Amino acid sequence: MNVAFLFNSDHPEIGGWYGKTVMDKILETKVIQDSKRHMRLSLGDVEFSSVRGREQEVYTPFSWDRRVVDRLEATYGKAVVYSWLFQNMSDEIAEDLHEELQNLPYYLGAMDLEFSNPFHLYCFRNRLPEYYRFYGTNCSLFYSMSEADGQDEGMKEVLEGFGFNASFEDMGARRTIFDNFDTIDHFKRILNFRQIFSEFDGWSDNETSQLVYDIEELHPYLFNILYAAARAYSRAEVMEELSQSYLSGRRFIEQLSNTLFPPQDKPYKAKDGLERKVGQDKHINRLAAYIETAAVDHHNTEEIIEKLGSEANRLYEVFCRGVHKPHSRDKEFLAERERAKQAFSDLGAWLIQLIEINPQAIRRPYAAYNEDIIDFLRDALKERTA
Repeated sequence: MNVAFLFNSDHPEIGGWYGKTVMDKILETKVIQDSKRHMRLSLGDVEFSSVRGREQEVYTPFSWDRRVVDRLEATYGKAVVYSWLFQNMSDEIAEDLHEELQNLPYYLGAMDLEFSNPFHLYCFRNRLPEYYRFYGTNCSLFYSMSEADGQDEGMKEVLEGFGFNASFEDMGARRTIFDNFDTIDHFKRILNFRQIFSEFDGWSDNETSQLVYDIEELHPYLFNILYAAARAYSRAEVMEELSQSYLSGRRFIEQLSNTLFPPQDKPYKAKDGLERKVGQDKHINRLAAYIETAAVDHHNTEEIIEKLGSEANRLYEVFCRGVHKPHSRDKEFLAERERAKQAFSDLGAWLIQLIEINPQAIRRPYAAYNEDIIDFLRDALKERTA
């Protein structure tokens, strides 16, 4: 879930450099360092310029509420609220951090945010700059659009002082003018997707949040395909509609292979010495090639390659067969719907495992935005030469 921790920046005990005070208090708890979850952090003052007087709506949580209401309401129209916003934080980590902070006199509590809520989207997600990625004691400091001169060596040293292995990461074109995945409609799709997957056995909101986080890190367009598949499944009342969900599931695997290991004319030489074709229609071979290259430093490489490669092949066959299912009676349809449900659940679990092989290698910070960047540069060149 997305969790905002709130602080009264005007409280006399927080000091003039309140950003440093809050960082010290949060990181001294060691809650973030002890976690084993990928999270991104945005921070800054909560912006009210266009929603003045709507504080009650801005600070209404979606479902998880740890606000210190009297303190928070006392800031309305009077004090600046400073926030640390974690994306993809589990409820367990959020509870632990809240308990560590709750006795601070300037702490206003915490709440979960739903970005399909326009107040949460405008005042938090789209307004607070995104600075860091955490995974236990690993921390990335973001810089944007290959601006290496934006690397803050001083902050890197500060984070290392709190026990992090800190490094710099190009966040690509995310949160720039080329990012079209910051709209209400996009986050409504995410909410709907999470609701669908949360109905699957073994999928809590924490797991579905992780899945969405992972797919968007890889390529937001891939999320749209998987969302279309999940929605088609959830709405299917006849076999033809269920076949459409299978088709989108198959297309997701194909597009995933294109993203991770684009087609090549030259065969790929695997570790076993065999050459495998990795052309346009060899989706499973290309996924296997990606798995092998990504798992090169994994402590259990052979087992990972075999397990994830075999599962990719099985899932692809399931979705291919589902596309061509004939018309069936109600009883047969219900049984097939259960098989589709299991297939999508297995696909999500496989995808999380695939990404966890090598999270750094799988990220494509520019892939979703390349066409928009090229169009922008082409238009700028036309204007300059006109």
